Amino acid sequence: MKRISYILLLSICYSCIPLQIAPNLEEGKVYKAKKFKRSLPKQRTYVFTDPKDANEFYHFITSKYQTNTDTDENNIPILIENRRYFLSFYETKKTTQTINLVPLALDATLIANDSEPILEDIYTSRTGNWYIALTITDSNLNDAF
Repeated sequence: MKRISYILLLSICYSCIPLQIAPNLEEGKVYKAKKFKRSLPKQRTYVFTDPKDANEFYHFITSKYQTNTDTDENNIPILIENRRYFLSFYETKKTTQTINLVPLALDATLIANDSEPILEDIYTSRTGNWYIALTITDSNLNDAF
């Protein structure tokens, strides 16, 4: 029993607790946009990980569809099977956030010994992924997915 307690204590001390996990969407996936990110519209959207630098996708779309660079990224007219649709895209970020237990335990020990905490900056860690969300609407601005 004592051995299991030590193993449990060590596993807790050398672990981190994930609070948010950013999905891996290399292949892409169709979502209800609001469920993926609340700031997106209520339509279905195709979301994939953005592997390129910032604004590269924007420059690709503006050159491919010869859009005016003064307009924003919403409602770019496209033709699919001789029907007119509107493409909108959004660059969005989702983060993976974790609580690191080892720095918390070390600082708690220091505080108990009347010392100043030294690892406050690394209690949590964040890494993020950028995603591109594409929505397609018809001429009445209804969801076309």
